[in-house]
Amino acid sequence: MPDFSIDAVPPIVRGGALFASEVTEDVLLTVDPSTAAVTVVGSILSPVVAGLAYDEATGILYGTDSQTWNLVRIDPLTGSTTIVGATGVELPHGAAIDPVDGSLYVVGTDSSPEYQSFLYSVDTSTGAASVIGAIGYSSIGALDFDPTSNVLYGAKGGPETAGSLITIDTATGAGTLVAATHRMTGLSFDSGGQLY
Repeated sequence: MPDFSIDAVPPIVRGGALFASEVTEDVLLTVDPSTAAVTVVGSILSPVVAGLAYDEATGILYGTDSQTWNLVRIDPLTGSTTIVGATGVELPHGAAIDPVDGSLYVVGTDSSPEYQSFLYSVDTSTGAASVIGAIGYSSIGALDFDPTSNVLYGAKGGPETAGSLITIDTATGAGTLVAATHRMTGLSFDSGGQLY
């Protein structure tokens, strides 16, 4: 099965499906959370959209391109993309919108042998990123907020099969282990706090 990144869509968009980007085919997908049925929405005209974040307040779907390091806006109905701007974040993967204040957070992983991950805040109008801090875990490839607690979660992707589910402090970037898991390239919470 190909790798894809998942982000939740509120029930009013696409009937409560999850968005996913398939990174080898460059397409936007929806996934029905109750049946796991996958539907192609359309082509994403950006090389490798590895992270997705949906802003429920504005209806905007953002993506992080891990090849060009750009922040892009993605039309959730067609998959068409618009470049917002360069983030300057090395290997940006996970992305998440704070449901309380609308801030966009992105995780970037350095290409050193340790693949250390860092949390960034990103300006949604320019793409410019500001480092918050080291997460303390390597290869974090997915982010999302639990809307019931407003806690940011991250998941370890990377080349290994073992993974981790962590919480991340948005003020410092520091991660705290929740559980050891299998490698995860995407995670998403629905409005009730159910993790996918």
